[in-house]
Amino acid sequence: MRVKFFGKSAGYFQSAGQVAKEMEGEVAAWLAQHPDIKLISVEQSSSGGSLEPSKIWVSVWYEPGTQ
Repeated sequence: MRVKFFGKSAGYFQSAGQVAKEMEGEVAAWLAQHPDIKLISVEQSSSGGSLEPSKIWVSVWYEPGTQ
């Protein structure tokens, strides 16, 4: 089993929703480039708050394809 991590940090004036939308595109593009993998699990974590910019992590756990 392998894992691919995606991480993104918001700027001070950028919402977590904007960051999530950008990350969604990155994850979708990576998955499109690897159509033969078998997804095992997708996990998400976030941190930050009123004094710290939001940070979002996504981990994609998968079995490699036959390519």
